[in-house]
Amino acid sequence: MQRRDINEIRCQLEKDLADLVGQRDRLNVRIMQTMNRLKNVQMVMAIDENTARTIREKGVTGIGLTEAVRMVMRSSTAQPIQTPAIVLAVLRTMGFDFSEYRNPAAAVHTTLKRLAASGELVYVPSKKAYRHQPAML
Repeated sequence: MQRRDINEIRCQLEKDLADLVGQRDRLNVRIMQTMNRLKNVQMVMAIDENTARTIREKGVTGIGLTEAVRMVMRSSTAQPIQTPAIVLAVLRTMGFDFSEYRNPAAAVHTTLKRLAASGELVYVPSKKAYRHQPAML
């Protein structure tokens, strides 16, 4: 294979990866919205605690906070640098369930710090904000 052929294959794989990540992000939004609707229906119906416990035990949990934060940071192309407060607001708008968190703002901020420490995000001290660090192939 020539170098040009390999480069074309690499470019196509990068495009495929970006498309797949976008699909996953859209599915994650739908999962959070559906979970929120399910929770609202449960409250309206005033189901008993045993039924709610059964639903939780069967795994209707959706995605976790870390994956949701990753998704917000990856999809923030119009505003690539995000403060913790903006990430929290976006997650709430998307329907993420924070009912299990005593302090959602602290949980989001801690998650952003962990992702920055692992190299997935970059901290921008002058803005007290974070930006996504694209994965190197």
